Amino acid sequence: MKNKPISHTGIQVQDLYLTYTWGDIKRHVFTDLSFSIQPGAFVTITGDNASGKTSLLKLLTGLQKPDLGSIIINGIPVHETGVTGARTAGVGFLSQNPIYQILGRTVREELDYVASAAEDEKLKIANQFELTHLISVSPQRLSGGERQRLALAVVALQNAPILLLDEPTSYLDAGQTEKLHQYLEHLHESGRTILHVTQYPGEALWGQRTLKLANGMCLELD
Repeated sequence: MKNKPISHTGIQVQDLYLTYTWGDIKRHVFTDLSFSIQPGAFVTITGDNASGKTSLLKLLTGLQKPDLGSIIINGIPVHETGVTGARTAGVGFLSQNPIYQILGRTVREELDYVASAAEDEKLKIANQFELTHLISVSPQRLSGGERQRLALAVVALQNAPILLLDEPTSYLDAGQTEKLHQYLEHLHESGRTILHVTQYPGEALWGQRTLKLANGMCLELD
């Protein structure tokens, strides 16, 4: 029997354990990690290098499975159902390396992959993310910031109720970063659930809550 979302219950992470093993070496990334994110929340995740920020997003998107524990998103056990379950739960994801998410031969073709989006919506998003003048350009010829804006545009077009963003400003300049911040606030106000991962102190206060990963656990910051 297929798992189906029973309600918009947000994100529930309970008693999560994750260990990486290289030969005889083991690194415990998470030990009894638990937290919840309510529907419509805007949460920022911070932490030092190697604290597990990217690993956490891989778990939430079903790209990786935990050793123990559960991840329930919109009523779906993503720790069991993987990527398919996360998509069914309404998760949209931006990778730390957006080039791996871009498949189109041009910017226009990449936007067209979101078949559910109307033409005027694509043009609006292209303009909003400053891609209009690049519409016929190959993504291979784009700068890091332009690729990141393209990947963000595609995620925005998908209208996913839950957005997981891994270092979305790593290739953006200060002006583009502030525009993205304003755009995420707009999406939050419209009811989206946003989980934003960053290593930059200036972004730590984005949204309503800040959670810090440290020593395999999750701490709530004031």
